Amino acid sequence: MKQGWVCLAILGSAWAAGCGPLHERGEAWQQYYASPAGETTSEVVERKKIIHWAANVGERKCLGILEKGRIRLKGSREWHETYAILNPAGTARIGFVNETGAFFRYDREGERVRVGEYPIFTTGLKVFFGLPLAENLALEDFDLYEE
Repeated sequence: MKQGWVCLAILGSAWAAGCGPLHERGEAWQQYYASPAGETTSEVVERKKIIHWAANVGERKCLGILEKGRIRLKGSREWHETYAILNPAGTARIGFVNETGAFFRYDREGERVRVGEYPIFTTGLKVFFGLPLAENLALEDFDLYEE
């Protein structure tokens, strides 16, 4: 029984010697971490046209623009994805999708109205625009200089 206490005391002293207070020597790997954001920043990552057609591919119509962005809040180290849905001209936001996949539409007064929570690319955009699920929807690259 006495040997067990001796082994425990040796292990305890070895642990205490190796794990001193962090404020005295700092974290060993802190140079590899991103520093916390000093202010909230956001940026647009990509833009895609939302294209719809029922049966004939030749009758394609642009319903709007899906803008993927990312935001980093003040004091945070992580980026969060955001999605904004803009009108076909790209001049006004008509809705957005939050991180959990909940779709919101802006009404005439500018208040957000919850549409529902769906996977973005399979059903969410169809429900947002009030389209039947059997119809086709595609995302195409957005060219700023296209006529």
